[in-house]
Amino acid sequence: MMRALKNSGISWIGAIPEGWGTTRLKKVATPQKGKAIDFPIEGNEGDVAYLNGGVFPSFYVNRHNTKGSTIAISEGGASAGHVQFMESPFWCGGHCYAVTPHRGQNNKFLFWSIKAAESVLKESKTGTAMPNLKQNEVLNLSLPTPSSEEQVRISNFLDKKNLELDQEVSLLRKKISLLQEYRKSMIQKLVTSGSENSPPMKPALSSWFSTIPSSWQSKRIKSVTKPTVPTPPPDEYVGLEHISSWTGAYETKSRKSLEVKTFFACREGTILVSKLRPYLAKAFLAKTDLSCTTELIPLSFKPEILPEYAAYLMICPGVIQSLEDKAGGTKMPRISIETLQDLVIPVPPISEQENICGCISSLTNKIDRSIEATKSKISLLIEYRQALIFEAVTGKLDIPSVP
Repeated sequence: MMRALKNSGISWIGAIPEGWGTTRLKKVATPQKGKAIDFPIEGNEGDVAYLNGGVFPSFYVNRHNTKGSTIAISEGGASAGHVQFMESPFWCGGHCYAVTPHRGQNNKFLFWSIKAAESVLKESKTGTAMPNLKQNEVLNLSLPTPSSEEQVRISNFLDKKNLELDQEVSLLRKKISLLQEYRKSMIQKLVTSGSENSPPMKPALSSWFSTIPSSWQSKRIKSVTKPTVPTPPPDEYVGLEHISSWTGAYETKSRKSLEVKTFFACREGTILVSKLRPYLAKAFLAKTDLSCTTELIPLSFKPEILPEYAAYLMICPGVIQSLEDKAGGTKMPRISIETLQDLVIPVPPISEQENICGCISSLTNKIDRSIEATKSKISLLIEYRQALIFEAVTGKLDIPSVP
């Protein structure tokens, strides 16, 4: 039998069961803005999350200013309005609200009801460069108010379903991680051993690969590259933030719209390798003439190296580890042009480079399709969870009592 519903008068809530009401958050809880840490991070590292807006902790420290089992709402940045339940004590930063329920209020139901209104909070943020969520928007957020008994029932139901969905999402994310690792390992194998099964091998004079097929050579990058040819700067621009780690994928933005003042231009076919944080494995093959950030090192290879093969080499785990080992700096490690040019790489015959590129392309396409399909499943589960939360806390989903 369907429950009788009535209009709540609140647009995001819609209809609620007869006997339910609504209230503003300020009537049932107090949101308090956090504060920045007043001690040095270095020497005070620990396992306590420092939450300063955002979805994830900025870093971890050895002290807290907020107890566990607290609702946290991001106040600033792109994620302003994000709602999460912090099980353990944490440090609530200046771009985060900690929500404390008033005496007698069900803290977990309060969390689920605010989580159901997350999109409302996100739409309420103001500003463009650094969006923020005003405290008044949080205070005046309208929430449904079922009976205390129903609040317990709804909370228990959502706790259980959320745990089940978290486990399912976790397994899918693990699958993505395994596929990504398999992708890396196969690129490493193919660019150092080739496309043939068990070819005759010989020693290689390199720190990141010990043997290569007997028909191959080992050469330093500087011996197989040539000076880059200047080109008029196109409007299409690539910054480090536009490059995907470990895949060689990138997107372009309008240089003029981004108002980029420092850049260089490169021609189609150039390999571009990030000098900053080499462990991120950001390198790609330019498919057109481009303007690029000066944090990229351009490499133009001689005819004995196919650009496609060189691009795969530059995201090979062995190359990345070798560059990381030679990077200078701690907080912002960088490699020099000289370090990159001194790197020894395997050089197969052109025909074998073509075979290797074909094998990697076919393999990575299959892996990438599987990863995208898995990501789609995760997105659907997350959408389902949010819909389930909304239906439950607004009474549209009737949750029976457990005998």
